[in-house]
Amino acid sequence: MLQKRLSEKKKRSANYEKARKRVEKWHNHIAFKRKDYQFKLAHKLCDMADTIFVEDIDVEDIDFRIMAKGFLGKHTVDAAFGQFRSILNT
Repeated sequence: MLQKRLSEKKKRSANYEKARKRVEKWHNHIAFKRKDYQFKLAHKLCDMADTIFVEDIDVEDIDFRIMAKGFLGKHTVDAAFGQFRSILNT
């Protein structure tokens, strides 16, 4: 909804910049929530198990793109598997 409002503003106007900052703030909020959830999930998994095996999913692979276009496509892409895997490695 915020992006729709932004697209209707005249570029480089004061109202456009205010709307752009709101959109940027909202995207940062979502990214923080996702990362926080992933850290909590990784902590819980590490507490429950001694060893964790993760399948190596190539995000550029054709199969992943097909999976992203399916029924849960947006959820698949929003999950940020690469970021979660890097959190598990640390």
